[in-house]
Amino acid sequence: MGNIKFYKEPKEAEIRRKTTLLRLAHEADAGVKAPCAGRGVCGKCLIKVKSGDLPEPSEQEIKVLGEEKIKEGYRMSCLVEVDEDCEVEVYV
Repeated sequence: MGNIKFYKEPKEAEIRRKTTLLRLAHEADAGVKAPCAGRGVCGKCLIKVKSGDLPEPSEQEIKVLGEEKIKEGYRMSCLVEVDEDCEVEVYV
């Protein structure tokens, strides 16, 4: 596995299989908010991908964020599991 870097205040966490960006962000104290407790319905856990390959967005992500936001690199951290190094920006 690799590492993930969170940018708001630089934070880093070690990636583990089948772990969401939201869980990793909480472990790194990166300041990602999740009012819906990670259920994928509010879109408040928004991050923007700076580098790295993330899995394709789910139908739920597209439904909540819209295709335009996805194309701009935004993702919902509660719905994305990563397996390799990446860097993301945190929005609060």
